[in-house]
Amino acid sequence: MANYLDKVKHIILVASGKGGVGKSTVATNLAVALTREGFSAGLLDADLYGPSVPLTLGVSDQHPQVEKKKRKKQLYQFLDMV
Repeated sequence: MANYLDKVKHIILVASGKGGVGKSTVATNLAVALTREGFSAGLLDADLYGPSVPLTLGVSDQHPQVEKKKRKKQLYQFLDMV
């Protein structure tokens, strides 16, 4: 995992001490906007009470696909946001 993180140049954290203020909406819109501008973007929803990003993107019924390739498990993108 550390090898993958070495390639990350910038990390943007969207956080708040209060619920219901639009953190997931802002994070989702930011990731989509960056992707549309040609950047690579990842999005991690670490909500303890249930991730809302899949619901926001309309993909709550989809799941990432994992394949074993060259002795490594790779997680493939299950949503094309561009």
